[in-house]
Amino acid sequence: MKNIFKVIALSLTIMIMSGCSAYCDVKMNYDGAVTEKIDVVNSNDKLKYGNKDIQYSLDLYLKKYDTALKLGGYDTESHVGKKESGVTISRDYDNICKFIQNTIFSQYVYKKFECNENDDDYEINSVGEAIRNTDKYDAWLSPDSIVLKMTFPFSLSEQNADKISGNTYIWKFNSKTDKSKNVYFKISKESLLKSKLEHEAYLKRQRLIKIAFAVLGIVVLVSMTLFVSSKLRNNKYE
Repeated sequence: MKNIFKVIALSLTIMIMSGCSAYCDVKMNYDGAVTEKIDVVNSNDKLKYGNKDIQYSLDLYLKKYDTALKLGGYDTESHVGKKESGVTISRDYDNICKFIQNTIFSQYVYKKFECNENDDDYEINSVGEAIRNTDKYDAWLSPDSIVLKMTFPFSLSEQNADKISGNTYIWKFNSKTDKSKNVYFKISKESLLKSKLEHEAYLKRQRLIKIAFAVLGIVVLVSMTLFVSSKLRNNKYE
């Protein structure tokens, strides 16, 4: 069922978006959970189905794969712009290996990704040559421009990204990308545990601050009430 879904989902994006751009935005949370969002866009003139408007055309494509996308756990959302429109497919995963093993993104560029786990690290590596968009009849046709952006709550111990911005790592692909290009990165379990503990400590501090402000507010309110009551009593006696 998993492989069937991948083929269906890939066929969907190919049928809608041949010659398009695909953006895969992946974020790892402090607890190691992963959120994936794939946005595939194309010019409106290439998306339009006959004389139908863009939204109707996108809905028509998505309707054919509605069941498969829901079974695969993906949420879908179409977006219409003045010049470009597309479809966003998103999904959550428990950890990085589940993302690597189930994402449809790998089939845009590689046959698959591998996630090898040991006591210290998660090591992710693409398998095989990069698939380039050279034949419009190729069953593994990929969009003309592909961007993989991955954000972590810490710096990666090893990686071969094309661009780095803080803890965000970016790999870019297009029709000129060399077939030998690969994606590789390593996630330290120690860093992941540290980020989780730091985040939990931050949440604990935030809760304590809220409690402190609440207590302070109560103290101020009680003090004001006692002060007003005292004034009223004094005025009464006078």
